[in-house]
Amino acid sequence: MQKLLPVAAALTVAGFLVGGATAAIGLSPASYAAGGTGYETTYDPADIPPPDPWAGYAASQHTVARAPLTSDGIAGARGATTVLETGWCEASYKSYGGTTASGESFDPAAHTAAHKTLPLGSLVRVTNEATGAFVVVRINDRGPYHGDRCLDLTSGAFAAIANPAHGVVDVRYEVLAQDAT
Repeated sequence: MQKLLPVAAALTVAGFLVGGATAAIGLSPASYAAGGTGYETTYDPADIPPPDPWAGYAASQHTVARAPLTSDGIAGARGATTVLETGWCEASYKSYGGTTASGESFDPAAHTAAHKTLPLGSLVRVTNEATGAFVVVRINDRGPYHGDRCLDLTSGAFAAIANPAHGVVDVRYEVLAQDAT
């Protein structure tokens, strides 16, 4: 009996740590009266909190990532808060070009980007993993076709999240749903 008490205490502590709920693991005196040992474990799944989608990010990134979006000339960026897809990769930038895959003239100051597969016109929030700075870009071109890079930002968009002298930066990207209005 004395050996079971530390085990029960350990299970209770583990229940608090793993489940995050006060009633995740409980001891049942009623089961002892019914012929059990009194140390049966029970849990209520409703007491386990849902996972935090922002766990692992610094507090400053919470504020930056959830801040209201600014459009910077991108129609529909304001109010587009539903994230359809998320990923991590290296992003680079380019400062010159002719005509983009969408048929637009390349504008190095515009907040646009190239991606290999996302539909043209997609809005993407690009966040610098090191600083938490972000920019919303519109996909209007294809590429990049170098290494592990998945986004090629214009020099203007890149400068909004990192020093252009770095050339390449680790980013988290979020494809945003666009307002129908």
